Amino acid sequence: MVKRTARFGYKSGILPKPRDILPKLKTSWEKEAEAKAKVGFADPEMVPKGVPMKPVPRKEKFAKERMAHSAREKKKDSDSGSDTAEWRRMSSAMRRKYFIDAHTTEERMNKKAIELREKKFQEAREARLRTDTHEQSEATRLTLPTIEALLDGPFVQHRTPQEAEELRLKRAANRKLHELKHQEQKAESVLELYQQAENFIVTEQQLTHALNREFAGSYKSMRPAHTISVLQQEVYGQSVRNAAQGNLARAMLGVTSNNKPGLPEVNEALQQQAEKWEQ
Repeated sequence: MVKRTARFGYKSGILPKPRDILPKLKTSWEKEAEAKAKVGFADPEMVPKGVPMKPVPRKEKFAKERMAHSAREKKKDSDSGSDTAEWRRMSSAMRRKYFIDAHTTEERMNKKAIELREKKFQEAREARLRTDTHEQSEATRLTLPTIEALLDGPFVQHRTPQEAEELRLKRAANRKLHELKHQEQKAESVLELYQQAENFIVTEQQLTHALNREFAGSYKSMRPAHTISVLQQEVYGQSVRNAAQGNLARAMLGVTSNNKPGLPEVNEALQQQAEKWEQ
């Protein structure tokens, strides 16, 4: 069963494509292609007995022919006065009406589709003809460089002295801006290191005090291992969120990671102090 349904996307079955009610209409270029096509036997001696030399085109019935053949009025019944005959007459009239409506709608849709295709084809043909028959103006023909002129000229366009000077100034400005940003980052790192220096452990008493403070409240956890891992993940996620919020707040307030005055404020204070000393 699987092998049968696997071909159809594991569905129990697929409905066949609906057959067209009316024969497909052909466009003008399709009719021209069929007229030019050479189909049939080239040698008359090779034609089998009872077979025409050229294939006979299939006779197709369009909407009017189908309606005239299949939707004609039925002859009167002998028992036309009975209820059964009246019901049959109404059913036949309803079927004829649906049949005529379906064929009329299909014919109208096919004609509309063919007209749309013909219109698009004509527009494309006209656009192609306009492009092919477009004549260049006298000024364009006189100023358009030839292939010889392009080959004789330089392949690389050299910059003028003004363009070269402008490019040099742009490169110098970009280089100085990059150096300034690097110096600012370095100064911020030095400032943070200076502000954190007060928490450095440099004596034995500070080391003992830090160890006692760190291990004074430690205890053995009685939680299972999986609970500890979950808590660690929650704490890590919370710490990441807190770090992001802290970085955003420090950037807005202009402070360092120690929540102390940042580089702009320190520079301003140093400039004011230098001005006082100069006075």
